Amino acid sequence: MANSAGCQVVVDLAVHAPEAVGPLVLIGPTMDSSARNPVRQIVRLLLDVPFERPSVWAVFAGDYARCGLRRAWATFGHLLADRIEDKLGGVLTTVAVVRGQHDPIAPGRWTTFLANGLSDAFCVQVPAAGHVAQYSNPAAVARIVVDMVS
Repeated sequence: MANSAGCQVVVDLAVHAPEAVGPLVLIGPTMDSSARNPVRQIVRLLLDVPFERPSVWAVFAGDYARCGLRRAWATFGHLLADRIEDKLGGVLTTVAVVRGQHDPIAPGRWTTFLANGLSDAFCVQVPAAGHVAQYSNPAAVARIVVDMVS
């Protein structure tokens, strides 16, 4: 299971070391090809604020404080350049492409596009959730994960 930029990391792992992964759950995969620039991504992040629990921002702030803004910005640049859609053909496992109902960072059009690029995938929308669906609606995400591994 991966969320946001972690989806790019997990897809890369699935392509380069398929024996190391089982079924994948990609929650809110980034970077939507129609918004692959810093300004659009930051605007989408701001649009997500009302749909997240306030406590998630404290988690993010702590993460960014630990890594530092310089490292965070450099990583953001790498994420923007990493075209997840170009790697989909190399993913050989079953994939659930998940998005929160109100996720502006991973819109439905994008998650459907990604699922269609995979050989064995389906889309799931988590109700009452933003981009960090596993935080806003953990019970719904847990059901998806359990279904994938059962």
